[in-house]
Amino acid sequence: MANFFSTDWFLDALSRVAFAGSGAQPGMVELEGRAFDVLLLPDGRVAGHALVDFIEERDPGAGLPEFPPSPSPSPSITFLPAVCHRVVPVPADADDSGASAWRVAPFVDWTRFPRWEDYLAFSKPHGTFHKSTRKINKLARTWGPVHVELDRPDHDLLECLLLWKSRQLRRAGRLDRFASVRNRQLLHVLLDTGHMKLSGLFAGTKPVALQLGHADARRHSCWITGYDALERRQSPGTLLFEHMLRNSYDSGQHEFDFLVGDESYKYDYATHQRLIGPLGRETAGARLRDLARTWADPRPGAPAEWLRIRTRAWTSAVWNRGMANQAPVVTQRPAPPWLDLVRAGGPDWPRPHLASPEDCQLQHLFASGPKLQSQVAAVRVAGIQARRLGRAFLVKQQRRTSLRPAAPSAAVVQPPLHLRAGDLVRVHSPAEIAQTLSQGATGGLYYIPQVMDRFGGGTFRVERRVERFYDEREQSVVRPRSTVTLTGVQCDGAQLPGNPGCDRACLLFWSEAWLERATVPATISPSLPPDSSQGSGRFVVGDRVRLRPLDQILARVQAGGDGDGIRWSTAMMAGFAEQQLRVRSVLGTAYDERRGLSRAVSGVVLLEGATCPGVALTGGGICDRCCSLFWREEWLEPA
Repeated sequence: MANFFSTDWFLDALSRVAFAGSGAQPGMVELEGRAFDVLLLPDGRVAGHALVDFIEERDPGAGLPEFPPSPSPSPSITFLPAVCHRVVPVPADADDSGASAWRVAPFVDWTRFPRWEDYLAFSKPHGTFHKSTRKINKLARTWGPVHVELDRPDHDLLECLLLWKSRQLRRAGRLDRFASVRNRQLLHVLLDTGHMKLSGLFAGTKPVALQLGHADARRHSCWITGYDALERRQSPGTLLFEHMLRNSYDSGQHEFDFLVGDESYKYDYATHQRLIGPLGRETAGARLRDLARTWADPRPGAPAEWLRIRTRAWTSAVWNRGMANQAPVVTQRPAPPWLDLVRAGGPDWPRPHLASPEDCQLQHLFASGPKLQSQVAAVRVAGIQARRLGRAFLVKQQRRTSLRPAAPSAAVVQPPLHLRAGDLVRVHSPAEIAQTLSQGATGGLYYIPQVMDRFGGGTFRVERRVERFYDEREQSVVRPRSTVTLTGVQCDGAQLPGNPGCDRACLLFWSEAWLERATVPATISPSLPPDSSQGSGRFVVGDRVRLRPLDQILARVQAGGDGDGIRWSTAMMAGFAEQQLRVRSVLGTAYDERRGLSRAVSGVVLLEGATCPGVALTGGGICDRCCSLFWREEWLEPA
């Protein structure tokens, strides 16, 4: 039976929104003896779309409508890019799932399990059903009773889901297909038809995981799933998946389809997978796309890292810039109530570029005429080498030579580990790290003993890879090599001379040469920022606060100004509005790395989990610094 990408209602919505005015109509084509229901342009070509995962062969006995055949002779259709070729059991080792040339679409075949307990026994070695109760109780204690709604046609919630996905893709440096206003409008239209269901996991009134999918008598298809990144420790997406798996089984459906993707969590539950690939003779344009995908391959053994980074950065920048400014389709019908949600330039969507100080708080903070220390202290701080200040950035001269082999030195060179977010690593001892240093740095990344020695021998989890970031000192984008950040490992400002203090709590950069893979839990607690709670502010460390509604915050911003340099960044901060968070530290002093000066700040706090999701840089790609966001007290209220 064909999936919902071939149904009349989906193709009709696709033609009305994505191909409005082109004359595209649903139709049937035949290729290599197989029949498929697709969207056809007037010249007989198949209209492809980025949100269509793959199509399946028409099942004549499934009661599908008889679309007219292609207006052009069938032999003119020589290629389909993504077709289900066959179904195979999932491999014994999930790591082998993407080893072949096929794309995969895992699913659960319910016909294999006469009882639900049989499926639990099958998934027990991999799934997390046995952990669900504990995680649900944790969410309930924090936010309120946890419940699931399987069909909630709320367009505001759909925008929330797409914003989560947009930020997730941008953090990973991938193409943000939900930046397209027309793509978002298509999803709203599909939700309006009633065929697509929006399901959600809620803790109290707070949505923590959402999923847009389709269900019929035979199959449940999970299409777009997202979760609140602030609650990722409780695995809200997994909790929602497991509830929907049980509902699918109890409804008597034959399968639960995860659609395209070889993510490891899908193989915790799947029994089979569809092998997806092209059908027919590939065109020249498709060959070029395959070549670009090979260049951007992040796996070990792929082409040179600099080529991969530049290719992904360029394609992401071009796509996100064009799609974010795309206008919605205007029809003669009365405007639906949700149309304003998908207008271009919405206030809570990430901007496509670092184009103004509002996008990056650091840009404005240190350009607003800071209140300096005494002249003696300023001269003493400014006289220190800029290379050893802050979080050990790469200097511009070394960045220019990063594409050439490093000069021979006595330092020990370790092969890159190709670490990913979530990997456990052990930090080498200071003596071991010293063997990798040449003039205090490894590959241009400086090691700061005063700050980093205390983490030696500890085991931590990788927060993210650092492929590019905005260097406030050089005012340019830096692309380091084999560099990561570790969860909770923060700078405490101890390397600053004269102890001027800095409460920014920046994540430290770590070269892979200073780390090794580990399999045991962390042995050192994450570092904490200096306790600045002695100030006269309304909130202290540990207080639970609620961000005010977005309209109230914007009204206060317009009325209060930003003379102290702490500016509201709608693109980065609006997604946290009305959430409850805990005060992590109070910002009393901020250090300007470019000018070597400290400045006093009052009435500003840092919140747990409220970090910059990564602004899109003008040169392409996402900034991976993951800076703490600065929150003025008037934007908050006691929880």
